[in-house]
Amino acid sequence: MIIKLNENKEIISYVETGEIDGGIKVDNIPSDFIEKYQPSFFILNGSMIEENPNFKEQDTIIIDNTVEQLKQELEQSKQDYADLTYQLMMAGVI
Repeated sequence: MIIKLNENKEIISYVETGEIDGGIKVDNIPSDFIEKYQPSFFILNGSMIEENPNFKEQDTIIIDNTVEQLKQELEQSKQDYADLTYQLMMAGVI
């Protein structure tokens, strides 16, 4: 597994296959790592991955709002596309 650390040695991302720019290869992976993984939940202590005693749960409200906003923008884009397609058809362009 390849992990990427921040300045506090917190694991902020990982891949099981492939590479991460600035990543570190580790072999001693806890059995529950993937199940429990969240950015900064684990730290690298020497060559051991351990749960971060300073971990604080991330605020997901911002993420949820962002996802909802993106869904609304996507729906608006779909409507705009349909409107433009209709106008082009009426003008005989397509």
